[in-house]
Amino acid sequence: MKKLFFREFALLLFAGCLSASGAKAQLDSGGMTFAVSSSFVAGEATLPAGSYKIEQDPDDSGVLQITNMAGSHSVMVMAELVETDAPRKKTEVIFSKYGNTLVLKQLWLAGNDSGYLIIAGHAEKKAAKTAKPVKQSVAAETKQASSANSKP
Repeated sequence: MKKLFFREFALLLFAGCLSASGAKAQLDSGGMTFAVSSSFVAGEATLPAGSYKIEQDPDDSGVLQITNMAGSHSVMVMAELVETDAPRKKTEVIFSKYGNTLVLKQLWLAGNDSGYLIIAGHAEKKAAKTAKPVKQSVAAETKQASSANSKP
């Protein structure tokens, strides 16, 4: 009985730590915006070049919605929380480029030591078989912090 109680307590403590760290990386109500000069893959969809907004699903912190500013393209992607050793210095979107295929890979918020890793979709897995990824970073903006956009 004592062993069972300890296991349940340890599980609850672990779950509490996960939810506390997850709160650090949550996008604010305004989300994150960025601009990209070429088409890119996000999850299972290919999106055209342009300006985009990323928002967290209010019901599931592991789901992000990516919508272009014109409102004509939108996709939901699965993401997992990842952590770094120190808080990030800038808000940015990181892509992996496999040959001619640009894939949305990570989201980081300035001042946070956690961010999002986009779960690889079919297109990324296929591209990874033919080319080694090259990291490309694009500055992003949130309501709290603003920085100039750079395009890959």
